[in-house]
Amino acid sequence: MNTIQIVQLSAGQKLDAVVSALRKVNTLRRLVLGSTIQDPNLLQITAGLGGSQEETIISALPEICHNPRQIIRATYNMPIIHGDGPVTAPLVEHVQGYFPASKVTPEFQQQIESDMQTFHQNYVQHQAGFRAMAWGWTLDEVDHEDIKGEKAKCLLVLVGWDTMADFQRSFDSDACKDALKILLAWNTPFNMWHVEQKFRQLD
Repeated sequence: MNTIQIVQLSAGQKLDAVVSALRKVNTLRRLVLGSTIQDPNLLQITAGLGGSQEETIISALPEICHNPRQIIRATYNMPIIHGDGPVTAPLVEHVQGYFPASKVTPEFQQQIESDMQTFHQNYVQHQAGFRAMAWGWTLDEVDHEDIKGEKAKCLLVLVGWDTMADFQRSFDSDACKDALKILLAWNTPFNMWHVEQKFRQLD
């Protein structure tokens, strides 16, 4: 099971101080720190989880993570912080889609994942600057203003790119416009953000 935790926090400290703190954490063997393109003051730590390490990012770094902006736990279809996984890329595109939790049955997940496979095979893997793509489901249900009367279960897609320019060029292409029709047919709210890698520990 490829389970990861994402912690987003406002950069109340300098980046160097955060990196220094991360270097001292021995319980997290694989992690990546980055800042979001949309808000450079928002830092994101992505780390692999296993066994009793579910709260490791928070508990190991209380001076940094005392007031996280967002915490996401998700399980993926492939290792994302190993080898050529998407999180090891210089830039990572994140797309989070929100579905009514009651709708997310195993059969529904299988259909969504089939759509993602088509999206990957027909479009994104052929783009210049593309590194890797993975998708998975969040372990925790969340509130969303457009999901009425119940919690939401989220699909979280990660795409690794060489540069933001590579992503933008790909996103503006006719191939992307055609491929996006598959995802827009879901008719579900989503948000997108990009994280530029600043530090990684992959030992």
